[in-house]
Amino acid sequence: MTELQLQGIELTGEAREVALAEAQTVQSLAQDETMRARLAELVSAVDGGSVDGEAAELLESVLELGLQTGRVRAYYGP
Repeated sequence: MTELQLQGIELTGEAREVALAEAQTVQSLAQDETMRARLAELVSAVDGGSVDGEAAELLESVLELGLQTGRVRAYYGP
């Protein structure tokens, strides 16, 4: 865990749509059942519009992966 704990994140509009799509994509590709379950919880939280705690950290990793691979830019633009 990082020094800076992620607090609750409210997601609305396009940010929510992008986060939800990315989380669902990573979930569909996950082979590990434990990770798949964690991602299902993340998808549910993002769909509800509020993410906190471990789900917020996982969302950070999912979005970082999407940015590093160029997927976010390719699908949603700069």
